Amino acid sequence: MVVVAPFGQALAGRREVRLAELADQPFVALRRGHELGELLEEVCRGAGFQPSVVLEADRAGAAGAGDTGPGRGGRSRPLAG
Repeated sequence: MVVVAPFGQALAGRREVRLAELADQPFVALRRGHELGELLEEVCRGAGFQPSVVLEADRAGAAGAGDTGPGRGGRSRPLAG
């Protein structure tokens, strides 16, 4: 798992973060039904919280690329909140 945090945020610059420290943070994840998306939900539940997924992607690498990044071909979509 990779944590991306803006400069100045409490988690920025840290080499390690406990999963429980992310309980109040928004998540970008693979879509529900994808094996890794399901794994994220499972490990977060094990840490005592349900992840707040704000963006789902069809495949790894697509979420950071907007709808489609150069050569990526995956799609991402924000979730209705």
